[in-house]
Amino acid sequence: MLTYANMNQRQRELYDEVMNGPNYVEYEAEFIGMNVAVGALTKWRNSLHDREIGDAEALAIAEALKVKTTVTMISVLHNEIGEVGARAIAETLKVNTRLTFLFLGCNHIGDAGAQAIAEALKVNTTLTTLFLGWSQIGDAGAQAIAEALKVNATLTELFLWHNEIGDAAVPSIVEALKVNKTLKTLELDRNFLSRGAIDALTQTGNKGTTCKDMRVQPKKEPSPATSALNAATAASIEPQSPVTLATENQQLRSELAAKDQELADERQKLAMKEQELAVKEQELGAKEQELAAAKLELADERQLRAAKEQELQKLLLGIADREDWIEVKSPADDEEANV
Repeated sequence: MLTYANMNQRQRELYDEVMNGPNYVEYEAEFIGMNVAVGALTKWRNSLHDREIGDAEALAIAEALKVKTTVTMISVLHNEIGEVGARAIAETLKVNTRLTFLFLGCNHIGDAGAQAIAEALKVNTTLTTLFLGWSQIGDAGAQAIAEALKVNATLTELFLWHNEIGDAAVPSIVEALKVNKTLKTLELDRNFLSRGAIDALTQTGNKGTTCKDMRVQPKKEPSPATSALNAATAASIEPQSPVTLATENQQLRSELAAKDQELADERQKLAMKEQELAVKEQELGAKEQELAAAKLELADERQLRAAKEQELQKLLLGIADREDWIEVKSPADDEEANV
């Protein structure tokens, strides 16, 4: 077991750098609260980049991360870390409960290192971003990571671009993507995937899976683990035959024809609705005309009534005048009239 006492000078320097360096959490809080320290944060992110860190140095870094649990981000990109160093970092991931970002790419961890990281992912509950690009990972390592994704519920971003992953690992990855509901980004660009394998991956429904700019696999002897995996799954993904393509084309044509018929039916329903609306508008116009005619009749009746009232008023006035005349005459006037 590596302890500070038996570390060499180089190991102690890196151990102390991790232990005494600024915490990503502290700088993040300072950045949010005061909008400062961006340069210092960038310096900390890049402090372990391209430092000729090998397995021995990775052991010291891993031990420091077991002790200093306030670090949430570590990047050891562009170094010389191999299987041994990857295993040490994987063991740290099993006990560290604060690290959320791990950039381990541009090293030489290979299938064995990837398998160790995969075992750690099965129990780790904090890591959200894992970068393993340019890490010489083949089918066996990718398959192990896929198996881990079936149980891991926290990882949201996984970068595996520019490795040596071929078609043999794809069935495991496809099954993992069907089960995993938290992974939002899976980048497999610049690997050795065939068109059929890419189609299988894109049909899983995970929109964050990218498989761009595939490379031609060089002729070299694969690792024993990858050879065994290739032998077991070589026939699982094959190019589609012309018969299969013709069947799929016919199915697509049938589906398109059905959609066209549905569209025609909807258009017919819309035309009927428009006709019904036109009839309703005509009925409304007729009702408005009837209402206008009724208003005219009412106006005529009001005029006639006004005329009748005027005639009645005149008649009443004439009767009143006559009554006044009768009341003014005297009895003498009546006698004179009789004579």
